[in-house]
Amino acid sequence: MRDRSLTEEKISKDTTVKAIGTKFDVRRHSERINVAVIEGIVQVRSDANHTAKSGSASVVAGQAVSVEGSGEITPPQRVNPSDVSAWQQRRLVFTDSTLEEIAEEFRRYNRTPRIRIVDEDLRMQRISGVFDADYPEALLLYLESDSSVLLERKDEEVVIRRRPTIVQSAPTG
Repeated sequence: MRDRSLTEEKISKDTTVKAIGTKFDVRRHSERINVAVIEGIVQVRSDANHTAKSGSASVVAGQAVSVEGSGEITPPQRVNPSDVSAWQQRRLVFTDSTLEEIAEEFRRYNRTPRIRIVDEDLRMQRISGVFDADYPEALLLYLESDSSVLLERKDEEVVIRRRPTIVQSAPTG
């Protein structure tokens, strides 16, 4: 959460966020930056003129935008302000997030277990839910309930993969 007294902050080489009497949250995910506004108005500007959608966006309370690695600013989307600030109570709120994004967020809060997702289709699987940031085991228990998912625990690492399917052939005779 950013301070109300902030007027302008350079978030990355090409992205600037300007607060106009507000409360807002900035999250960096790999090549994407998410800006969600809890109170007031924020001006988000991208100076990476790589695309026609680079430029700026005004974001009001209850909205969020993403600045993609290309510099493109997504149209504002509605967000729940209490979900945006949930991290302050060490709650992680995910809405249609990829499993890779969820694992990345748990890695921010926990050194162990290190969660590694092997299969691309699992990394891209979308999940919604609320988890305790300090209890990654809750995510792992949820995933174990899926019969198509296999968790392999090795020391301080958990490897997540698709469970192999066994194809039985009909007896010949």
